[in-house]
Amino acid sequence: MEKEMVIDTLRECVTASSNCYLSSRSSEDRSLTRCMVLCRDCIDICKVCISALERNSEHSEQLLTVCEDICRNCAAEASRHDHVNCEECAHVCQHCSEVCSSYLAHVILVRVFN
Repeated sequence: MEKEMVIDTLRECVTASSNCYLSSRSSEDRSLTRCMVLCRDCIDICKVCISALERNSEHSEQLLTVCEDICRNCAAEASRHDHVNCEECAHVCQHCSEVCSSYLAHVILVRVFN
C-alpha cells in the first residue's frame, strides 16, 4: 500500500469531517454535539498524520493507530444522524479507518520480511 494513498484518504477525511462539523455546528439539533466533537478530533488527528507521513516521522505508526480509532468512532457517531453531511462523513471516516488499519498491517509485514 502506497503512503500517498493513505495521505489522500486522510485529506478526504479532513474534508468530509469539516463539512459535517460545519453543518452540525450551524444546526439547532443538540443531538449533533458529540458528532461535532468527534469530527474535530478526526480533523485534528488526520492533519497530524498527514504531516507525520509526509516527513517520515518515527511516530507515524502510533499516530495512525490513534487515527484509526478516532475515525472509526467518528464514523459510528455520524452514521446515527440522518443528515447528508453526516452520512458522507460516516462513509469517508470508516474508509479512512480501514485504510489506516491496512497500511499499518502492510508496514508490519514489510518490517517482518525485510
